[in-house]
Amino acid sequence: MNRKTLAYIIGIILLLMIGGLIAANFLGKERTVQTLSKTAILTLTPATAVVKEGETLTLQINLDSGGQEVDAVDAVLIYDDNVFEVQSLTPTELFPSYPVQTFTGGKITLSAFVLGSGEGPKIEAKKGVLAEVKLKALKKTTIASKIEVSNQSVVAVKGEDILDLSKSKGGECTVQ
Repeated sequence: MNRKTLAYIIGIILLLMIGGLIAANFLGKERTVQTLSKTAILTLTPATAVVKEGETLTLQINLDSGGQEVDAVDAVLIYDDNVFEVQSLTPTELFPSYPVQTFTGGKITLSAFVLGSGEGPKIEAKKGVLAEVKLKALKKTTIASKIEVSNQSVVAVKGEDILDLSKSKGGECTVQ
């Protein structure tokens, strides 16, 4: 074996060793995944109300994004369908339409998203009214009937839920 061949083989071995060290260092590093803070809050306005049997209660579903730009919302409210009947669900300027909006069996669901992904379009980081819900009071109650923000609700940024359910508040209404 001549000197040139030997130098060539040693050079290849050194390159492989250096490449192996770099790969081992890269593979051995821990990766940190950025987790977004749960800063978004869903609330209802008014939080408490009194209406008469047969009257309509108008509620606003409010979103406070906690300063983050939102790309999807699933707002789910739970109510007593023996006490209330949903008359309408109206979108607002925050999300002008809702591809999914259902209200059956004591559950109101509205889902909205912004088309695009990653760095695509988003709803501005702000507070606003997601929708207006009109509920007809069907019968008198002796205690306030709750309208709750369900744990099925989601406010998403890049596919991650940022909704703080512990701070999200429903409401209650007494029917006289």
